[in-house]
Amino acid sequence: MDNTVDQAKNGSQKAFAKLYEDNYDIIQRLILSMTKNKDVTDDLVSVTFTKAFRTILNFKEDVPFKMWLKIIATNTCIDFIRRMAREKDDLYMEEEGVTEALSISDYSTPESEYIINEDMQSLEKSISELGFRAREILTLRYLKGYSYKSIANELGLSIGTVKSYISKATKQIKKTQ
Repeated sequence: MDNTVDQAKNGSQKAFAKLYEDNYDIIQRLILSMTKNKDVTDDLVSVTFTKAFRTILNFKEDVPFKMWLKIIATNTCIDFIRRMAREKDDLYMEEEGVTEALSISDYSTPESEYIINEDMQSLEKSISELGFRAREILTLRYLKGYSYKSIANELGLSIGTVKSYISKATKQIKKTQ
């Protein structure tokens, strides 16, 4: 698949289509398991692949492409569920003169919210156990999309040191997950 990812990074529509086709089912099942709502799932699958293809140049082969897509899908679901939770009191639907409040339960289940919450707490705990420098580097790399070179320049470190921090931190997080 690496060749397909490289082709997609170079703008190949055929490669994008192949990545979509190869990964659609697993991403759709993941999102459906979190939302328990087919209509919402279809929308979030589209959002996930749009985000992935829009940011494919940021994909670093530190993790498998499928895992990278799953992270995007999970974050997309979490963002959606959080947005619905914030807006649940503000969302109203006018239908035939009747105002009906939409509920977060239309989009998730207690089980999916629990799983998301547990996974996020576990990940946050693992990250919080890292040293300051490792947390800082991971934030720049994975949340802000900095290249190794940009991180090295920003923090006054060598690229090798940055790679070492990322490798060690990733291994430590994987052990605790």
